[in-house]
Amino acid sequence: MIGIDNKKTILFGFAVSLLLEVSQYVLSVGASDITDVITNTLGALIGVLFYNISIKLFKTEEKAKKA
Repeated sequence: MIGIDNKKTILFGFAVSLLLEVSQYVLSVGASDITDVITNTLGALIGVLFYNISIKLFKTEEKAKKA
């Protein structure tokens, strides 16, 4: 879409989530769980979808960002 690369955004969400979960495991801090990675990646996907829908609704990227 306009302004963002959907695949890169979702991949970035996955990578950051995975990094945090691996860090928790290595440092023995908190509980690391694969469902957290899945949930966070799904959240990134939903965020990208909402962003793309808002661009279509508001017709321009500037108006979508303000909303």
